[in-house]
Amino acid sequence: PGDFGGWFHKTGVVTADYVPPPKAEKIKLPLSHWRSRCEEMSRSPMAAAGRRALAEKLGVSVDSLERLGVGVGYETDRRGEQRRFFSFPERDELGRPVGCLRRYDDGAKYHMKNSSRGVYMAKDWNKAPGPILLPEGGSDTAAMLTMGLCVLGRAQCLGGATRLKNILIDYPRRGIVVIGENDCQPDKRGRPETAKHCPANCGGCQLCWPGKHGARETAYKLTDLLKRDVYWYMVPGAKDTRAWVQLHGPDGLAFLRGLSLPAAVLRAFENQTKVT
Repeated sequence: PGDFGGWFHKTGVVTADYVPPPKAEKIKLPLSHWRSRCEEMSRSPMAAAGRRALAEKLGVSVDSLERLGVGVGYETDRRGEQRRFFSFPERDELGRPVGCLRRYDDGAKYHMKNSSRGVYMAKDWNKAPGPILLPEGGSDTAAMLTMGLCVLGRAQCLGGATRLKNILIDYPRRGIVVIGENDCQPDKRGRPETAKHCPANCGGCQLCWPGKHGARETAYKLTDLLKRDVYWYMVPGAKDTRAWVQLHGPDGLAFLRGLSLPAAVLRAFENQTKVT
């Protein structure tokens, strides 16, 4: 009997040679394309109003979105209607756009066709005091910029370590901390949202807690590439950095203290900001 009524009748074994469809070839677009495309959306007549609306929704500052080069674009959906999205440029080691993330009003996120993966980077990111923080995603990067922290945003939960290494190798005296998301939150029935994908529900692998797994593995990879200690910590008491700012406000020192960073790393931030 079938699980949803009716009956299944086995009539024999059917075999066939499955040939998967060919993957679409990814075209590598020149840097000039992404520079002009991202600048076009960032300077759009609707960009300023869009950034204000997005900043209010995310709980971050408008300045943080401007520094990341966030813009506004539109596309036509299947019904022929215009759909707005916010553009988050992803950059290479020199700060040049190599791709772009589209974030829609409903929170959905997609990469533009033929985008390469990079980092979310403000032009003056290295001028901020304290350790270099590596959160995941453009909105968390904006939240840390709002707090006045030194931040480079990871575009991926896993991966991108080589590009980060090429940037971070120039800062041998600054602490480096990978920030993980608490994305293994219980649903309305008290069950972890991602646990259904992990047979063991181990609470730390890529299937049941991707934010933790990604932060840990990225820190280990950077430690190996840079030949120095790279720390990893989870966002304290919130799902991600943006949620933490919404709960506690843009207090960068309080955020770093909540991470339980080594005393030497925290002391360096306090000295640079002249906070006791």
